[in-house]
Amino acid sequence: MSRMYNQYRELESSYNYIDKTECLEKEIERFPSVYIEGAAGCGKTTMMRMLLEKHPEVDYTVLWMDEDEKYEEYERYVDKYVDNSRWLILENVPEELPLYTVGMIKRSIRRLGGQDRIILIGRNEIPDALLGTFWNREMGLVTQNSMLLDQDEVECLIKQYGSRTSPEQLLRYTGGWAGIVDVILRLESKYGAWNPESCWHEMNRYIKEMILDTLQREEREILHLAQYLPWVDEEMCEEILGTAHAEVILGRMLRKGFLVHTEGGPDTRWSVAPIFCHIEEASLGRSRWMKIGKWYETHDHRAEQLQYDSLMPEVQLNLSFMRPQILTEQWVEELKPGAGRLLILQETKISCLCDIRDLSGLFACEKRRERQFARRWKECLDEDAWIFYRLARIEYYLETDRLSSVADEDMQLLIKAEELPSAFRLSALWLLIRIQRFAYDEERKERIERLETKLIHTENHARSGYAKAVASLNITVHGSQENLAKWLKSAAVPANAEVTEENIVWFYCRSKGYLLLNQYEKSRRLLEKMLPYLNAHRSLRIHAEVLFEKAVAEWNLEQHGQALKSVIESFLVNGKNRYVMFYTEYGVTGRKVLEAYIDWMKHNSPEGWHRKKKYNYGNVLHMPEADYLETILRKTRKEARHMQKNAEYQREERLTMTETVILQYLVQGLTNAQICQEMKLKLPTVKGHIYNIYKKMNVKNRVQAVMKWKEETE
Repeated sequence: MSRMYNQYRELESSYNYIDKTECLEKEIERFPSVYIEGAAGCGKTTMMRMLLEKHPEVDYTVLWMDEDEKYEEYERYVDKYVDNSRWLILENVPEELPLYTVGMIKRSIRRLGGQDRIILIGRNEIPDALLGTFWNREMGLVTQNSMLLDQDEVECLIKQYGSRTSPEQLLRYTGGWAGIVDVILRLESKYGAWNPESCWHEMNRYIKEMILDTLQREEREILHLAQYLPWVDEEMCEEILGTAHAEVILGRMLRKGFLVHTEGGPDTRWSVAPIFCHIEEASLGRSRWMKIGKWYETHDHRAEQLQYDSLMPEVQLNLSFMRPQILTEQWVEELKPGAGRLLILQETKISCLCDIRDLSGLFACEKRRERQFARRWKECLDEDAWIFYRLARIEYYLETDRLSSVADEDMQLLIKAEELPSAFRLSALWLLIRIQRFAYDEERKERIERLETKLIHTENHARSGYAKAVASLNITVHGSQENLAKWLKSAAVPANAEVTEENIVWFYCRSKGYLLLNQYEKSRRLLEKMLPYLNAHRSLRIHAEVLFEKAVAEWNLEQHGQALKSVIESFLVNGKNRYVMFYTEYGVTGRKVLEAYIDWMKHNSPEGWHRKKKYNYGNVLHMPEADYLETILRKTRKEARHMQKNAEYQREERLTMTETVILQYLVQGLTNAQICQEMKLKLPTVKGHIYNIYKKMNVKNRVQAVMKWKEETE
């Protein structure tokens, strides 16, 4: 992560600010250091900037202490700037500090003189290792409560914006969070008068990305649970979520303003603060709902059990969506207007078409029938569910070679992917990369890069990890082979890991990545591990692709009979869905597997094998089986010829993953010894791989290998 040490930007003269610096000024006068504690978005940095604006005579420097920074380097920074500035401000102080860094900070505070100050700003309480400094009166404390707006201050802002919103209502709803109050008042010029029922896209995005995404995993899990329940307590969090030290985390979230004491209940019960009630988009999941119902029952909470039962219609809607026994077409036909929300939308899913449920059946039908399904879905479910449906429709049209038939309105979802609700951005990235694979476009390439960067650098670590996995399969970009190899080395799945709903994306990306890098045995093992899960879930599109990938791996391993069995199973799973594009991605081997299958079908099809060779079917859904398979084969041959002409693909077909990484190190100028150190390999092993690289690239030395690599990738 980049290291930044600089100054704050000046306050914008046209903005409306409320001065909350009084408490900070008092602490700075009394103590050589001050710790400012508060959640993201509560006004910590704005308060600091306002104080500096009031004291232009102060010479200061800001150092952002990112959590993955090399702490050993802080001493150099602190030594440099304490000697040259009167105030050193440490932003984003992490909760856990190494002892080395703690000692450095303590020494720096003790040697401060005169008006010199060190100010630490963090999202959690004072780090445990610095509590001694606070107890010894060497550090003051400013808490989040002192930064929250009171009713008079909210009313002042309302007047400045010319709003007619009730100050009491806005304060009760926002809890006095300055950033949220400001966003709401500014959005009134776009949406009109605010009220607690207002669900504004920009406001929700601000809360989600600027505040909630900065929470720790345990805090997010508790907040997510609290959004669906009348209250939570320590025992519930420990038993349902498995949260260790739940009481400490609940107290911290109360201090931060995410939770409030349940009205009329004991002090040991907490509810989610009003402003955060409806922001999270992901479902609790079927198993967790069952745990909650059982917990209420076994702990004799009658009133809560009744409230849980009242939620059950929407819960049942989602549980039925997750049952593979019910056909998707039947599920949609049985929907009633106002059925509720689909709560299964999650930020770590890549395919809307075939994740928890495969939606292919809604599109693999007559156009009139497809329109009926679409109309019913839109009328009966919520707005996010409609986005989910449209992204699934784009993917189905892409995979059945009908990208040109996607409606402009649907394509706008991908053109404006960065503006989508966060639950859908990973799916949008996946779709953009898939489309780019078959229809390269420079403008789309830039859009992919922007979205990829945003998702990878989010503070939501789970979403960031999945974004890296998806991005590694973007094989149309320069250096893609090396990026994929590096990701595979850095994201190993434990050998005994079982495939689950939570990690299926990891297995899918790794198995596909190994196949693209010719690591056939590794790919086959992962693909076989995925099959029991896919057999139990109706994820037809992924299931069919995994079986075909298994056939490609087996063919390359000289297991031709098993490969034929796998490709037969792939087309059986495919059925009437008529997928096309994922069958075309595997070059010469993919072509050979398809030719073997078509030859088998010619001799074993019960209806006989008759090609009509009619070219005005409209799309593959209307073709006889023979014409459909010949369409796939024709596209595969074309793709294979393109890959053979493309030098980058030629290298990808020849070099193993380890050889690919070593070649990248050669390009970077590393010596054999340095490569050994980086890859933790012995020197003879590295020399053997380098010999193989020279042989496969038809060169005699590393200079020629590097030059050839540069020529091929320019």
